[in-house]
Amino acid sequence: MSKLELTDISVASASFGAELVTLAGGAGRGSARVCRSCIIKADKTNSQEVMLSNKAAIDGTEYPIGTTDLPIPVTNTNQLFFSSAQLNAKIHILWRL
Repeated sequence: MSKLELTDISVASASFGAELVTLAGGAGRGSARVCRSCIIKADKTNSQEVMLSNKAAIDGTEYPIGTTDLPIPVTNTNQLFFSSAQLNAKIHILWRL
């Protein structure tokens, strides 16, 4: 087995960043940030559950996200759609490139 090199960006991230999504009217999506993957979690101050989908239309197939880290393999944060009964719920996205 070969030694893992942290400078090898095929494994390690070249860069990373964070964004905060605040829902407007109970719906929102990530910004258009190109990434290799991301980790999402609902803000712990939200009073209602936040749901995740890969499309804007709500059809009952949304996945509930909690306040623990949820890794998601996407290539752009705008592929993440969120909804909640709480009109201004917040979601944290940590992306890596």
